Amino acid sequence: MHLKFFTFFIFISLVGCVTSPTHIPVPEAHLSKATVIDSPSIRFWGDEEPDQYRKINDIVEWLQKRSELWEKKNTKPIINFLALSGGGEDGSFAAGIITGWTRHGDRPEFDVITGVSAGALAAPFVFLGPEYDEVLFDVYSNLSNEDIYRTQIFSGLFGGSAILDTRPLKNLISKYVTAEILYLIGKQH
Repeated sequence: MHLKFFTFFIFISLVGCVTSPTHIPVPEAHLSKATVIDSPSIRFWGDEEPDQYRKINDIVEWLQKRSELWEKKNTKPIINFLALSGGGEDGSFAAGIITGWTRHGDRPEFDVITGVSAGALAAPFVFLGPEYDEVLFDVYSNLSNEDIYRTQIFSGLFGGSAILDTRPLKNLISKYVTAEILYLIGKQH
């Protein structure tokens, strides 16, 4: 009998730990007019062709024209791709390799660069070329865990959305990835 009562008591206590979601969904009456801030093309209706598809079609057409030019010249294109891995604290190795490659004198110009985690933070500066090696070095040489996250264990355990607060990472990205940097990436692309 005591075991059943104890089990019931534990069950009722745990139910009290359940939290309701903190987001407020869009009311159904306003659903057709809702947009995502700063990204209006994320939502689209199935009977419309979204802007992204037109942009992708433009890129495909451009690639087809380039391919035809290469065939006429009887040459194959040289396209340099670079994939930068993550690695948490070890992500700084990518910055060291890239800046060392520049100093060695045979670093290629990359046409496509992609990165995951720490590699994604480095990718914009690698894409912009050796002139941004100093920024790349600066980002990683002074980086600490406090620049990436703050621990908020009690908040996370008692109703908060997470145990870690990543606002420091957002601030770091905002400091280095400015409107000017985005403009230069778009221009070079």
